[in-house]
Amino acid sequence: EALGDLGDARAVGPLIKALENEDDKVRIRVTSAIGGFRSPKSADAMLSALGDRNDDVRRMALQILRMFGDKRCVRPAFRMFKEDEDSGVRRAAGRILGTFRPPGSLAVLRAALMINIPMFAAQPPGRLASSAPRPKRRYRPLRSWSKTSTSGPASARPPPSR
Repeated sequence: EALGDLGDARAVGPLIKALENEDDKVRIRVTSAIGGFRSPKSADAMLSALGDRNDDVRRMALQILRMFGDKRCVRPAFRMFKEDEDSGVRRAAGRILGTFRPPGSLAVLRAALMINIPMFAAQPPGRLASSAPRPKRRYRPLRSWSKTSTSGPASARPPPSR
């Protein structure tokens, strides 16, 4: 974490090496730290982190690759969207497909909505986030029309024709 906070590009190498650590918590923090460096080395490390056994590392790597705009993550995102057991990883993969819109992605996303793949962890299966009730908004009343004017406020009048 301290290496990532330094902001020095020389820290990327040791951070990448730390991705091989056995401790899941270490790999999660290292993945987050690598996300602060936009470099080809860090993008390559995030691509390899997509195969990590920890779902938080995989999800975070997908989010970082999307933030980097690296299109090399599209093919793994297709596979992860269809096959990964973790709903957070599937959600991150779906966001990549929606961001880069590779050929066939809309059909895959639409099919997932039709068969209710539970990709939204906060929602129970069968209820997608888009169908969640929205809170009521309070609107301020519009200014009342002027009693002396029959055409409404000046801002509502069309501009004079030339």
